[in-house]
Amino acid sequence: MQAVPLASLAQADAVLSILPPDQAEATAATLAPILAAAPTPPLYADCNAISPETMERIAARLGGRGLRVVD
Repeated sequence: MQAVPLASLAQADAVLSILPPDQAEATAATLAPILAAAPTPPLYADCNAISPETMERIAARLGGRGLRVVD
């Protein structure tokens, strides 16, 4: 792993969200426009210990921008 500018994530094949659960929604909101602007949007995998309701909100936010989302 290596740190990269957020804009570089648009070049990834997949993004794994692994962070404190209370940051999952805010991170998804931050990344949504960056990832949606990619020529081929990456798969967004939420690997956090979050509730089903939180995952539904994240999936709706990202899926509404055309991203593929898995939990």
